[in-house]
Amino acid sequence: MERGGVPNVDGAVAWKATDHGRSTWKRCNGGTTPCADMKKTEYDASRGIYPPSEDTFLLVDAVWEQKAEWMKEGRAAVVVELGTGSGYVLASVAAMAREAGKEMPVLVACDVAKNACSATLETASKHGCEGRMVVLQDDLARGMRRRLEKEFKADLLLCNPPYVPTEEEEADRDDIARAWAGGKRGRRVIDPFVKHAKNMLDARGIALLVALEQNDPKDICETFQRNGMNASIVKAVIADEEKLCVIMARRKSA
Repeated sequence: MERGGVPNVDGAVAWKATDHGRSTWKRCNGGTTPCADMKKTEYDASRGIYPPSEDTFLLVDAVWEQKAEWMKEGRAAVVVELGTGSGYVLASVAAMAREAGKEMPVLVACDVAKNACSATLETASKHGCEGRMVVLQDDLARGMRRRLEKEFKADLLLCNPPYVPTEEEEADRDDIARAWAGGKRGRRVIDPFVKHAKNMLDARGIALLVALEQNDPKDICETFQRNGMNASIVKAVIADEEKLCVIMARRKSA
């Protein structure tokens, strides 16, 4: 699982999510994770919204496994997701809080796509957590990052970015392609996220980032460290022949 002191995805296990339409889905280890209802996150393909997929379920599972790191006693956690898509992940976070008997988190959803923002609000409404939801339509390169740094210091910062390596022109398309087209090395969104994550986190907060083997997770972890954060792979799987992982990062001083 490790090379040069930094975890990689060589030890990934074959995994396939099942029972997506029910209140829980089966994990590779046979357990269950509180999550959103798939039937309440189905949107017409013409809206250009990235549907919940294997990488989505991987991230949700990692969030639940790391719940001790972000669930708070005596106050609501602040959970921020960059690239919210259908809103499935944040609705799942709400389900986790209910399962654990915790105060409902403040849920901050960020996406550059107007349709994704509206779908996220619909998903939140269907799951009874719209009253705790803030939606920002923007991207890291513009005002979103500065607003997050000032107003919403995250206990949990999430990102399932467009990670597929593509030509830069494909990543510029104004359609569903921008949900998966990641530009050179698939890191068009990953690199700015790694650079700025520290300033978007509460002092003891954590960031969870989905990455593909071709994105070079080892280098991503090292780049986090150069930006003042400790980082390691906390989950790695093979899904539909893709080696995926979740990287967790936190401030070095935490």
